[in-house]
Amino acid sequence: MHVRPLGLFLGMILMAQDVFGWTVDLERSRVPITELAGPWRFQTGDDSAWSNPNFDDSPWALIRTDKGWSDQGYSAYHGTAWYRLEIQLPAQHGHLSLYIPNVDVSCQVYANGRLIGQKGDLPPRPRWVTQTRLIFQIPEDIANSGRLLLAIRVWNDSAVDDVVALHTFPRGLNAVPLLGDTRAIAQLRNLESHDLYWRSSSTVIELFANLFSGLASLGIFALRRKEREYLWFGIYILAWAAYESLELYSSILSAPYYAIQIVEWFLFGVGLCTFIEFLTTLFELGRRRAYAGGLFFGALAVCMAAADTLQPGYGWRIGFGLGLPGWHICQILLLYRARKAGRKEANVLLAAVAVSLAQDAIYFLNNIPFFSRLAWEQWLLNFLARGIQWPFPYFVPNLTGDLTNLAVLVVLIRRYARIRQEEERIESELEAARTVQKILIPDEIPALPGFNVEAVYKPASQVGGDFFQIVPARSGGAMIAIGDVSGKGMPAAMTVSLLVGTFRTLAHYTQNPGEILCAMNRLMLSRTGGGFTTCLVLRAEPDGRLVAANAGHLAPYINGEEVAVDSGLPLGLAPESRYPETQIKLSAQGHLTLITDGVPEARDTHGELFGFDRTASVVRGTADTVAAAAQKFGQSDDITVVRLSLAPDHTCFR
Repeated sequence: MHVRPLGLFLGMILMAQDVFGWTVDLERSRVPITELAGPWRFQTGDDSAWSNPNFDDSPWALIRTDKGWSDQGYSAYHGTAWYRLEIQLPAQHGHLSLYIPNVDVSCQVYANGRLIGQKGDLPPRPRWVTQTRLIFQIPEDIANSGRLLLAIRVWNDSAVDDVVALHTFPRGLNAVPLLGDTRAIAQLRNLESHDLYWRSSSTVIELFANLFSGLASLGIFALRRKEREYLWFGIYILAWAAYESLELYSSILSAPYYAIQIVEWFLFGVGLCTFIEFLTTLFELGRRRAYAGGLFFGALAVCMAAADTLQPGYGWRIGFGLGLPGWHICQILLLYRARKAGRKEANVLLAAVAVSLAQDAIYFLNNIPFFSRLAWEQWLLNFLARGIQWPFPYFVPNLTGDLTNLAVLVVLIRRYARIRQEEERIESELEAARTVQKILIPDEIPALPGFNVEAVYKPASQVGGDFFQIVPARSGGAMIAIGDVSGKGMPAAMTVSLLVGTFRTLAHYTQNPGEILCAMNRLMLSRTGGGFTTCLVLRAEPDGRLVAANAGHLAPYINGEEVAVDSGLPLGLAPESRYPETQIKLSAQGHLTLITDGVPEARDTHGELFGFDRTASVVRGTADTVAAAAQKFGQSDDITVVRLSLAPDHTCFR
């Protein structure tokens, strides 16, 4: 019977409280911390008199502090505004502090008309800093005065709204301030800092993962300079690591907002452009329209975002909304080209990039008024903002970026494994080629009575393409062959093996150099898959008579002078090639020098060739002298020198 009148009476009291404002009596509540949710007195504009505790603020509007003024009827207002609240304090309370979790963007706090602290700077020289969880200590004399009038002057500029069109800043005070014991307030802030660290777990994990991946990629590039995809991926991933470190820094510590934003957008642009360069290099696609488009749209997105940070505008946001999807579309075009070229790894990246493109499309549609009002669009935006909450908060944009990076790492690891397998195969072939070469290149010159023979062989790489053979002739002289096979490695070694075996076999059946070259040419044409060989075959008689046939090789030298020798085509080019023989006479005091093109084609650091003039001047010396001169000048190919002279029974080989 008496419940309804009592409820009506209490309701009238509460309504009166909302009309006349809220007065907190800390003496009666006797709790270490109390919330100051409001309603607070609120007034747009700016007047220094509003900090006076005796100022009459009763005509002001009432507003809450758990959300910004933009959500409480002042959505179009930018500039300076004031909050005021009167609080009743116990006579002997001790140390008090005011805790403001967040305010956008700058503020000054007055206690009984006295400035006790501020965040950033306000007009006429405004400065925005990234700082949250603010503590302002109430002076002891005010804390023990029994009455506290808080006046908070807040400045919010239009430049802070819709910075990248992903969300709207709740202007002004947008989290409930707290008042209470200084020690308890400090403990509360520590707890909230720990909560922030926990909510930033995904960013911390990303930071260290990206840092490790970037450094590892640059380390691989340092060891493998020709594989530049590791360079571009390293720069790309380290740019994101730097971006994330700035995000963490600005969310925890005070930092100048605009400077942080510009540096972050620069790093963002580096990441966008280097990823396009990475894809182009990885799949060897060439710098065509999709490549140029990727760089253009990446630069467009960054420039639009930076412009919107400094001077917000709908056009900048549309430009950004077009730039980022355009960048992803160019990625898809590059990957599609790679897929058509048979690069199966592109399929892994295509899926990850398609998810990122869908995410960018959702953000872009939010900039269009028609779509921004649709329920499903808002649901998707909330889902992207909320993300996954277990085992720790993980936002969807972070997740899609990490999945893309993971896909790239999978591709790089598979590529590295495939290249290492190929290198091991090549190394095995080279080892086999070295073994073959050791067999083919004679360790000792056979005994040739009446001849003094010197031979020097200096391969430019592990397995060379030069060869020479010296076989005693039935007539008492010697059959000599010197040549240069095109190519390197195992194919060249196998060709050398074929030619040397053929020469040694034929030398037992015929003493005619021309016939030997014709037979070697036919065998080259039937047994090799392309390539050619230059070769000179010479028969030396004990009386100094020489018979030579040449297949495109360098002419011999006698006593330092080049000797004209008829020459046919190199071996392995034409089946009808003929190799005429040339008669040469070697005097008793003369010497014959045979060389490969590694001598005249030696090249110094400036690109100058050793040349035939220098060659003619050095071939008067020993085989060692000729090889050493070419090596010292700058060896770029295999060097082989064979020197023959008529002399008493004396042979040597180096």
